[in-house]
Amino acid sequence: MTTLSEILSNELGLAVKAIGDNMDKEDFNASGKTKRSLLFEVSASSDYIKGVISVNDPILYAEKGRPPFTPDSGLAQRIYDWMPFRSLPQDQGLAVFISGKISKFGTKLWRDLGSKGGRREIYTDVLQNTSDNISEALRKIVSGEVRSKVNEALVSV
Repeated sequence: MTTLSEILSNELGLAVKAIGDNMDKEDFNASGKTKRSLLFEVSASSDYIKGVISVNDPILYAEKGRPPFTPDSGLAQRIYDWMPFRSLPQDQGLAVFISGKISKFGTKLWRDLGSKGGRREIYTDVLQNTSDNISEALRKIVSGEVRSKVNEALVSV
């Protein structure tokens, strides 16, 4: 019988691959840094089994874009580092300008989709399907265990 740890490892591995594929399909990941940060881990003890998917923060803006925000000094540097991956000249002044425009208006993705309640699919549907698959597998394991215990009880009567 398949264990819950095996189910979690399989389902989380499939989810990480699907999220990475969606990043590629939607051209989200210019440098590959966020995609490379996408990992999963399953840990177990006698008290619990835990599965975790982890990824860098920029994934939060992958589906709806970055809304307008109070400027922070870190975005300009991230844009500066990102520029070569989009064939832009690496110019600190341009990075600060772009950062300022994003902080005032949000990203193009935000203006086109996120602000209107839309999104592109990167992780939401994948995580929902993964959760559904894990729940169904767990239901089968538990119902099989219950059925086995009931049959044992009936045989011993």
